[in-house]
Amino acid sequence: MQLLASVSLALAALAAGASALPHPSFDNSTVGLERRGVSGYGTARKVRGVNLGGWFVLEAWMTPSLFTPDLVAKGAIDQFTYMQAWGDNAKAQAALEQHWASWITAADFAQIKAAGLNTVRIPINHWMFGVAPNTQGASSEPYLTNGAELPYVDQALLWAQQYGLEVQLDMHTAPNSQNGFDNSGRQGPINFAAVTPDDNIARLEYALVQAVKRYVVDSKFGGVVTSVEALNEPAMWWTPTMTKDFMVNVHKRVYNSMQAAMSSVATKPKIVFHDGFIQPLTSNWDNVYTDLPAGTYAMDIHRYQAWAPQNTYSFDQHISYTCGMASELATSGAKRPVVMGEWSLAIGCTNCSYATMADNINSQNNATQNRFMRRFYEAQVATYERANGWIFWNWKTASRGDWSFKDAMAQGWIPSNVADRVFATDSNGCPTNTLASGKTLTFATESTPTAAPVTTTSTTTTSAAPVQTPVVVPVTAPNSAYRISWQIDGKRSSYGSSTGYIRRDTVGSVWLGQSQAKTCANNCEATKGCAMAELIRFDGGKEGQAVCALYKTYQQKSTVTYTAGPTSSGGRVVTSYAIRRNAGPVKRKRDEEAVEAEADVSPRGIEELFPLIRATGKRINTNAFPVIKKTTFNFGPVSH
Repeated sequence: MQLLASVSLALAALAAGASALPHPSFDNSTVGLERRGVSGYGTARKVRGVNLGGWFVLEAWMTPSLFTPDLVAKGAIDQFTYMQAWGDNAKAQAALEQHWASWITAADFAQIKAAGLNTVRIPINHWMFGVAPNTQGASSEPYLTNGAELPYVDQALLWAQQYGLEVQLDMHTAPNSQNGFDNSGRQGPINFAAVTPDDNIARLEYALVQAVKRYVVDSKFGGVVTSVEALNEPAMWWTPTMTKDFMVNVHKRVYNSMQAAMSSVATKPKIVFHDGFIQPLTSNWDNVYTDLPAGTYAMDIHRYQAWAPQNTYSFDQHISYTCGMASELATSGAKRPVVMGEWSLAIGCTNCSYATMADNINSQNNATQNRFMRRFYEAQVATYERANGWIFWNWKTASRGDWSFKDAMAQGWIPSNVADRVFATDSNGCPTNTLASGKTLTFATESTPTAAPVTTTSTTTTSAAPVQTPVVVPVTAPNSAYRISWQIDGKRSSYGSSTGYIRRDTVGSVWLGQSQAKTCANNCEATKGCAMAELIRFDGGKEGQAVCALYKTYQQKSTVTYTAGPTSSGGRVVTSYAIRRNAGPVKRKRDEEAVEAEADVSPRGIEELFPLIRATGKRINTNAFPVIKKTTFNFGPVSH
């Protein structure tokens, strides 16, 4: 109640400082300040932390309970569309306040401290700091701009102070989206640098300045903020307008503005810049930002192994790949702090949501997988500490143990104290598959975040992994439409049974022609809540016969088994192509030839055409569509 009562005071304080900083010019020079000290983030000790994601920036896969069926039916897939789906800011705010008050509590901070962690990274959004003076873009966004989140952020910092934890404030969103992922606030086009960039930059800058004024300059927070990230995961890796040079200029501009706002502070937090997935650091970033005062900034990198090509690795290959980063990180970390700001234990994010946490934990609860998960954890922390530390994504999720530090710790994949190690290491410090002398290893059989404590047996680590046998269960379709049943690592997808359906829209002689693809894509665009369309061709019946599947959520990399086709005798899938529509960008690796070829493949109005599953019968002539055979696409929350 005391926390809720402070809302009005917070709003008044925000309003009082709304025009405190004039809109600065786009200047790349550094600020000449009499610096009396900078934080020890990444230098005084290794950073060992967790992200508190899903709190102030919604991601549906992490907190699916917020995305109720009625909101999803109205198109809610991210915070932008979540607010639109409510259509009533007061009601939306009431729902969000319940979430803010319960998703992370003082008990979480106590548990984080008890685990031996020293840092929390708190993703914040740009709209919580109000409307920037002399800008226009906020009027077209449905976000709350009344500072409703601020009392909860205040409390988070006070809890961190209470439990002796350092805080990184991470600006996770930007106007018009910096990466097209839901974690930017809005899933879809990446328009931060493409549409009204001056306005977008000014709004980002304003939010960052207000953040440091409130949480760094105000002495009541006692220096708990030791780093501020300028912007999470800007899409420098493939966006033509948001280039590396563009973002370096943006970074330097907001750096200068934040430093000016903190000029009276004795010990200033480091300003953190993300590498935009441009790797390696040594050749791409070690000579950038060298004009900034030494010790005032740090680099943030995110290296996940849940998507291609790493998702095809064997367990040993994951370990080798991880330990192979050590030299790069050690070299680059010696230049200035480099912290692995996001990573996880996931090695194949085929579907990042399960019905329950126990469901997910048990799907991986065999001796071989359990042993690997603990070894994978030890390999990653050892490697990332060759630089300046790490921050796991995330402290908790609703349904994924390999993305939830809290539940991975309960399962035994992560030790109850992060400094503990059980595996022997090789000469390079990389964990082998042999336990160190005197060490033992056991795992809980089940871990459910809401369940009462139970007595459990242990799973040993000596037996071989059981063989998973897929079970295909046909689903009855309404109105004579075709339903599908599809498998993910031997587990049937809840999305396949609850939100996927196939409607036969086109029958033609030309497979993958513009008319079929465009019709299917347009059907998705015209359907509320549709995230992806899939065009499927069967080998039964008339040549070229196809159906169009529409999904409320975009499918992730999966093995799909179709139990019915467009003929009375069923139909074996020949080839399936997905047409990404409304689902935001996918992270991919492609060469220049593939980029050029894509322009020839994708008709206007269709964002991408790409293979979803391997052909099982006749094959499309990939020589005619080189982008199809040379490009690797992956779905899912690649980044946070």
